[in-house]
Amino acid sequence: MDAIAPTERQLWTMDYAMDMLTHDCMAEAGQDYPLVDYRQQIERPDRRYGVWRLEDAQAFGYALPPDDPTRKRLKELNAGGGTPEWDAAFKTCIESPERAKYSLRAGKAPRAGIDSYQTALASPEGKAIWAAWSTCMKEAGFQSPREGEWIDPAWADADTETEIRTAVADVKCKDQHDTVQKFADLEASYQQPVIDSDAAGFAAYRQEIGRVVGLCEGVISEHGG
Repeated sequence: MDAIAPTERQLWTMDYAMDMLTHDCMAEAGQDYPLVDYRQQIERPDRRYGVWRLEDAQAFGYALPPDDPTRKRLKELNAGGGTPEWDAAFKTCIESPERAKYSLRAGKAPRAGIDSYQTALASPEGKAIWAAWSTCMKEAGFQSPREGEWIDPAWADADTETEIRTAVADVKCKDQHDTVQKFADLEASYQQPVIDSDAAGFAAYRQEIGRVVGLCEGVISEHGG
């Protein structure tokens, strides 16, 4: 579904454009609304199958990389509260019907991606892929997580040295058994029939993404971004 669903950068473009619209609306109401360019964020590793890149395991264990300055600033702004007047203006701005054309309507791709993951995990082939990795972890001296899970909570709660050692063993087991590629291929085998069953619908969703991103890029350009 990666070829159909919006990319992270496309989502950031939409978020930034929507914030620009909110900024303008809030200014008209006499309220401040700081802007942060979402697109300056650094992409984080995908953890769909747990940690699977050795360099990430060696550096961060099971944790995600530290927040980059843009992500940190966004968190600070989102954590802050406003005055009753600010809150009222914000509510009016984000509920404006004019924003609808800049919003991506829910499509089948995200839901189908979740469904294919769960289906693959519950399948005999998926269980065999998971079991090979799980056995490898046991043989390396680590307690295996519950069936169908890619991490035991205790692994991430351990002291830093132990966590990193576990994460490195985790990645090595995945590499040894080609776990990530095999599971991704299995997922794709469940996704393709879903796509084929409604090719026109998925194509339309992809076009809708392009339409909305194009409008949002226009908003950003108009604001000098």
